[in-house]
Amino acid sequence: MKHKLKEQEVADRSRPAMVKSTRSRGVLYRKISNLLMIFFFIFLINSTSLIPFFNVQNPLYDLVPIPKPLFILLAILSVLGVIILRKKARRHKSPRFVKLESAPGVLFLRPFSEDTDWKVYYSWGRDRRPTAFLELLKVQKFELKLWLRGLRRQENYEFGEILSELTLSFGNIAAIGEPGSPPIIGADNVYVSDDNWKEEVLQMARNANLVILTVGITPGVIWETENMIRLIPPSRLLLNIPGGTPSKRRKNYAEFQSVAGDLFPAGLPKKLKTRAISFKEDWSTIEDTKRQPLVGSSAHVAWWMSRVLP
Repeated sequence: MKHKLKEQEVADRSRPAMVKSTRSRGVLYRKISNLLMIFFFIFLINSTSLIPFFNVQNPLYDLVPIPKPLFILLAILSVLGVIILRKKARRHKSPRFVKLESAPGVLFLRPFSEDTDWKVYYSWGRDRRPTAFLELLKVQKFELKLWLRGLRRQENYEFGEILSELTLSFGNIAAIGEPGSPPIIGADNVYVSDDNWKEEVLQMARNANLVILTVGITPGVIWETENMIRLIPPSRLLLNIPGGTPSKRRKNYAEFQSVAGDLFPAGLPKKLKTRAISFKEDWSTIEDTKRQPLVGSSAHVAWWMSRVLP
């Protein structure tokens, strides 16, 4: 039974794209990353400091007479390039552009300015929220599980894939995509025309169990914020604060709070304490605690997002 369900899931995830795929771009990124990897191995062979015990003259140095400090710098850059390009390649090659046949469990909204090759919902620093010891063990167990899965498939889990794990109890994730952009891995990416994107967003939000809104100050995000507040109960809305570092997230939140804070019936906190914000029934925000909130609540998702998302 589980095998049949898995086959069906693979079939659902591989339905044809609604717009032109960017798979060819992903193939190109992969080829470039392979070339950079070759360069890195040339560095390993060419570095006499790595083979001091063999006392063998390296013929490659005569062919590539690059000063060693510069060669080391180029090797480091090549490794970073491989990591970035393979991440980009995987995202572009993902065949998860679909036409939904039923309402999504989770609607993921975001400004397309954050949805670029260089901002694939990355983060170099977490919020480091206070966490009870037993809860911390659960967080580490979750991270270890994802790490082992990624090790088996030789690919790290992406933002969208981790988010889908955190929202399993709410259902599948749908994300409105921008034509020409790669999909959010881990979500059903839905592409709609400029003429009816608002109607599509409202319809999906109305039937979704949870709406995750990545904040911004673009007209589209402000419109989404106004209508989510008007359309859905506060317990079904969760704000995701984008940014690669805690300081960047605080800056993005301050901009959003100054522009859209008054739209919320109870306002928003002046200062950002955690990357995900959930709400009580009176639209007041739920404080982050050391212990995780009730499973199945938006606050529970926010608690985990602030601790495990990359």
